[in-house]
Amino acid sequence: KQKKQIATAMWVIDRLALRVGGEKDEDEADTVGCCSLRVEHVAVDLETHTLTLDFLGKDSMRHHQTYKLQEQYGDVGLKILKNFDDFCKKKKKGTDVFDQLDPNVLNDHLKTLMPGLSAKVFRTYNASSTLEEQLEDLNHDLPDKMKVVSYNAANRQVAILCNHQRTVSKSAEASLEKLGGLIESLEKQLKELKSMRRKRKRGENIRLKDPDLTDKEEKKLQSHLWLKQPSVDQVGKRIETWKRKIESQKLTLKNKDDNKTVALGTSKINYCDPRITVAWAKRNECPIEKVFPGALRDKFPWAMSETTGFKF
Repeated sequence: KQKKQIATAMWVIDRLALRVGGEKDEDEADTVGCCSLRVEHVAVDLETHTLTLDFLGKDSMRHHQTYKLQEQYGDVGLKILKNFDDFCKKKKKGTDVFDQLDPNVLNDHLKTLMPGLSAKVFRTYNASSTLEEQLEDLNHDLPDKMKVVSYNAANRQVAILCNHQRTVSKSAEASLEKLGGLIESLEKQLKELKSMRRKRKRGENIRLKDPDLTDKEEKKLQSHLWLKQPSVDQVGKRIETWKRKIESQKLTLKNKDDNKTVALGTSKINYCDPRITVAWAKRNECPIEKVFPGALRDKFPWAMSETTGFKF
């Protein structure tokens, strides 16, 4: 039975990317990983061939996922589902699913297969493989901000795989709302600029900036205006500037909104091979500091000289 539990746990850690789960101290929250799953965390449905896991993972983040095991993994998935059903039968809700297993037993078994092999290696491998698969080679002429959005989209898939979630703070919500307000204001100014160009083409005067303004917010509202009547060409150039501003802010908003519920830093720090990111950044002419802050560059100095051809 222990071998059966080891095989099932390893499949879950590999394919479903669960943490191995270890003993917690008395002062820690009741967080769970694969080896510490209890019957109350598991729901097996043999009719729909689904497995639902619902528990608090690391940092008390809820892991609540339903897996269509037969549909996604065929006969092997169905076997895993039946194993879970077998492990949970005639047990109370608070009983361990893997009652013949703990992280030490699991890792000791893995060391017999390969020196240094542990359950975390599977999670690290899957995170790195997912990042490399998701990263796209981009047009070098794209703005750096668009390259960062593309990188974060790939890294977000790693965070989802590894359940690296975070709660959306009030300050994050306020920041998104403020950014949305800024874009709305810029779009109103752009609309007025286009109207101004039509007026200047007809030789009409347009509204000018108030030179005596002192209020910071009022100055922002008039930032698109001039102190004296501009030429048609000047208005046209400002229209293009405002279009670029709006595009840039919309990219920033998309980036923040897409990533507000995932912790992108965890996989970069603890799981993904940094050489994947370095090679991608060099290949796509994206400054490494845009995706790796100073602390990460200091942590992985050995990866910074990696070439563009690196493959994980």
